[in-house]
Amino acid sequence: MKCIVSLRLFIFFAVSGMLAGEASAFRLTPMRYVLEPSGPEAEITLRLENTFSIDLPVEIEVYKRTINEEGVEERTSGESDFLVFPPQSLIPVGAEQAFRVRYVGPPGIEDMVSYVIVVRQLPIRNRDAESSGVDVMLALGTAAYVAPNGTKADLSVTIEPDNEDPARAILWVANEGSAYGYVDRFDVSLSADDGTNVIIPASEIGPTLETPLVMPHSKRKVYLTVPETLRGRALAGAEIAPSAEQ
Repeated sequence: MKCIVSLRLFIFFAVSGMLAGEASAFRLTPMRYVLEPSGPEAEITLRLENTFSIDLPVEIEVYKRTINEEGVEERTSGESDFLVFPPQSLIPVGAEQAFRVRYVGPPGIEDMVSYVIVVRQLPIRNRDAESSGVDVMLALGTAAYVAPNGTKADLSVTIEPDNEDPARAILWVANEGSAYGYVDRFDVSLSADDGTNVIIPASEIGPTLETPLVMPHSKRKVYLTVPETLRGRALAGAEIAPSAEQ
């Protein structure tokens, strides 16, 4: 008797690189988009292709997401802020379904707000599982940002030693702007009190983060491994500059 374990695969903007082979059961586009709070640009069409060998029942869920000081993503229901049609669908084998997604939340927002629009497979009895009674389920999440015209991030950084680990330092990233900022788009320059300076490229910072996002009017903590050339020296400051790798 074959037993297929239940699989729930979530792919969000911040971890889109974690796409697994099983998610090829359906394809969803686009994966990231920015909507306006009102008007014609408050709406987008998502397209889902069923590459399963059976008809695919799915439903749409909406979550509002925030990033806390530790860089951990937190989600709450965002259903009341969006109109999705159809909210559920049965997609035939090889067919494509269009979903109309429209923001209907507060139109007077001043800062960018982030959501995750999730297309979730409803339970399907896996015939290969025979009598195991186990279902296979998948989900794909798209990153939706709602932002008024003119929003932009404004990032600055400060550095302090990590008292728990002398090989690390704590980089505080503050965002005084009205849009989400991205920590992994900047190189970080660290300097010691004796004038020694080392640049940590964005490519070394991004993989250490659960998400690179910094919310508007907030700050977050990023742990950096102190380069060998700065070990034992007192850190005097930090600066960021757009990475040439972006």
